Amino acid sequence: WQKEQDAAAPPQKPSDEMINEMAKAKHLDPATGLPLAGVQDKTSAEPQPATLATRLPIGTVARTGERCPEDGVWCAALKEGQAGDSERRFLKGDTLPSIVVHESRALPLLDRVIGMRQQTTQVAWRLVSYLDQA
Repeated sequence: WQKEQDAAAPPQKPSDEMINEMAKAKHLDPATGLPLAGVQDKTSAEPQPATLATRLPIGTVARTGERCPEDGVWCAALKEGQAGDSERRFLKGDTLPSIVVHESRALPLLDRVIGMRQQTTQVAWRLVSYLDQA
């Protein structure tokens, strides 16, 4: 395979005329490849196709037991003094779980001797990022 790799020639660079033609067809600036300024406003005003799924905004809240409305990373809202696995990834349609929270006692010595209190609690989950951005 090394001989084939060494024998392979890189493709020829397209002519400037070809680059300009392709950029014009896609409404891009040939020098940078970025969208042209006037075209960007025009395309955003066009209605989006109905088949294109719209995402829920970051910060959307769902509760334990509900179906996850969006693929992404969700963070559980814990009360002050609680600790737990508060950030998890869920796929759309998963049932949002309750979580085990650890609560410290008024006397920290008791936590070291007996251990921290644990309880399963229902929480509100907040969308913090999309899976393709995580």
